[in-house]
This record gives sequence, C-alpha cells and structure tokens, in this order.
Amino acid sequence: MSLPLARPDLGSLLFRLYSRAPHPELFEIRSKIRLHQLRWSAELAICDAGHVVQWQSANQLVCEVVTGGEVELPVHGRVLSRRMHGGCSESVELPAGVGYQVCFQVERLDPVQFLNLHSELQQDCARATLAHEFPGRSRLAPGPLSLLNCEAAPDSLLVHAFHTFPEQCAVVKVQSLLELRD
Repeated sequence: MSLPLARPDLGSLLFRLYSRAPHPELFEIRSKIRLHQLRWSAELAICDAGHVVQWQSANQLVCEVVTGGEVELPVHGRVLSRRMHGGCSESVELPAGVGYQVCFQVERLDPVQFLNLHSELQQDCARATLAHEFPGRSRLAPGPLSLLNCEAAPDSLLVHAFHTFPEQCAVVKVQSLLELRD
C-alpha cells in the first residue's frame, strides 16, 4: 500500500519574497522555530513543499517562501517571484537598510547518488536548526526531508535549506542571507 505524495511535483515549485507576511493559514506547517537577536527576530517553518522564513527588524519585515504552485499566494507586497528550476541568484536592497541575497539550485541526481545524499541529510537532521522527515510512499521508499541550518549574528541571518524529492531523485538547495546594513 502506498501513501499519497507528501510533496507537490518538483516542477511546480515557486520561490517568493515578500515585504510583508502572507497569511499563515496558506501553509501546512510541519515544524517551526523562532530565533531572536537584539536587532531582529525570525520565525522559520517547514511546510509540505518547502519552507517559510519570516524575518523582522525594527523597520522591515521580509518573508521568503518556497512552496508548490497550487498554493495561491498574494501579489500585494511581493518583491521577487521565480519558478524553481535549474539555479538562480538574486540580490535585493530593501527599505530601512536591509539587504537580502538568495541563491537556489534544483539538482537531479541518479538514484544511487540521491540515496547517498539523502542518507547524509538524514544524519544532518539531528544537528539542524529545524528538520522534518515526511513519510515515504512505501515502507522501502525514503521519505522526503526538509532541513534548515542557520547562522545567526547580531546583524544578520544566514539560512541553508535542503528539501529532498525522492520520487524525482532531486534535492532543492536554498541559501539566503538577510542583513542589516546601517
């Protein structure tokens, strides 16, 4: 007996950046954590397709979303929108002296390489800032993984995110940097 897919189709993945917080009910949150520094705070969440990183300083809110295309997200407050295929690198200067940089890559592997990487990421889950393993389609199939590793500093947050898609032998890698530049 197989279970329904935990992840949407890899081809439907979208990356979005907002200067406001989309309504939290738009996402099926599996795991979340809050981080605090003196000048900023952040909430990181793992959802079915990817993640949500909401970062706030005294004068600026930034929300990064990786999700499937079936989720209707608002246009209001959208700063960036990219379909996730191949790779992409973007940099944005936001009001209130906030800099944002992101690089993402969708990598398809042969089955043996994928299983090796998936196994390494499973081990990394114990040390990750936030991690979630979804159920596999069968008892023999690996379940999709999501993990976020963060490096928090007084004026910045660096997030390394990994999301596996076992059905497609693929991994999505996202690296984001939010920093106060004043």
